[in-house]
Amino acid sequence: DKVNRMTISRRWLVSLSASALLALALVNGAARAQVSMELSEGTLKAPWEKHLTVLKSLGQTITGLEESKTKAAVVDALFFLESGISEYESKVAEVIDRLAGDPQFAYVAGDVSFEMSKVLDRVYAQFDNLYNALEVSQREDVLAAQQALDDLRKLLRMKRPFDVDVVNALGSGIPQIIIGLAERWWHGEEKAALTREYIATLRKQLD
Repeated sequence: DKVNRMTISRRWLVSLSASALLALALVNGAARAQVSMELSEGTLKAPWEKHLTVLKSLGQTITGLEESKTKAAVVDALFFLESGISEYESKVAEVIDRLAGDPQFAYVAGDVSFEMSKVLDRVYAQFDNLYNALEVSQREDVLAAQQALDDLRKLLRMKRPFDVDVVNALGSGIPQIIIGLAERWWHGEEKAALTREYIATLRKQLD
């Protein structure tokens, strides 16, 4: 279902590209500049990019674990990380779908934001479990990755940043601005998916 929803969302983005270009030709730069966004694409991508880099650096260590309490803890953490990130991807798919066809989305955007933050709370905790089990939780790159994830979940928990983005995009009535917001989340989801896929690979090798 998640894959189907993301496929539909991506088709929507492609189908609107022509009308978006026409809108760009009709809307002057000053009008577009009036719509600011609170959650940047970098903020949405950074946690997954940083965690993927960390995980790749730990790949051989993880797959080389022998039967032990450490291996059991790592397997559990990887399983719950894969599940948690998949749930987050589903939430992002919902965001894109509702930007596409739900004019009432602006009224519940804050609630959706908070729901995503709760999913990321669980993902953050499982990364903690994984890095603690591997005794690397104080590594500089690990701390940076967790900080990036913490920044994102806190912004989503506040509700207002996401709410402002949705209200500004839908309220503008400008297709390119709505598409831009959807694409920003889509690009973030793609990075999350790459991280989840690598985690799945590590878990299968351990199993």
